[in-house]
Amino acid sequence: MPGQTVPSHLGYEFKGLPQGVQYSGAPDSLTTFVLTFTVAEDAAVGSYSATVVCTDMDRDLSSSDNFTLVLEAGYKQYSSTEYGFSIKYPQNWVEETGTGAAVYYNAPAIIDNNPAASFSVQIPASAGGMTLDQLANAGKLLLENMYPSISFTNEKDVQVNGIKGHEWAVVVDNVTNVTIRQDFFIVNNQVYTITFAAISESYGDYASIFDTILDSFTVP
Repeated sequence: MPGQTVPSHLGYEFKGLPQGVQYSGAPDSLTTFVLTFTVAEDAAVGSYSATVVCTDMDRDLSSSDNFTLVLEAGYKQYSSTEYGFSIKYPQNWVEETGTGAAVYYNAPAIIDNNPAASFSVQIPASAGGMTLDQLANAGKLLLENMYPSISFTNEKDVQVNGIKGHEWAVVVDNVTNVTIRQDFFIVNNQVYTITFAAISESYGDYASIFDTILDSFTVP
């Protein structure tokens, strides 16, 4: 615990902690200790496999333990009075304007000069009497025309805060190397399309963040 003194015969070290994570605390034996982690605001979110090694120098003994450290960003809420929806986003993500979307945010991490992940809410014209299935099929045709080699996965119906929707994920061709997930909702004949995208190799690192963002979507 902070301020606790490490017994002189015990030492410990961590391996695999991400940049921006510091620890304080002390072991009182080879197997028992309490630590406090401090995370910098610019630390990259994600799941990290780490190892702690504790050594008893008097007895020439050591023990190690593997653990998973999950860093999740704090969230802020975005509300649109114009389009009548609210949604939360990671507080360290950066808003991008001029995209044509009602709201568009990029993750701070950069891969190959592009944001590692992003999400947006698009508000197209009214549904015009279209059903969710019809809307989803129209979206499919649009993506297939843009990326002929894509493949759709995990298509299913969803419900978020009482709002029925339709969802799919799509893996774009190897040249673009992006995995996209889209959720469609119709409320009072108004269409809401929420798009999540990430560089395919790091999509798994952002999946839980995308889930949190989607779960926060509300239309009062």
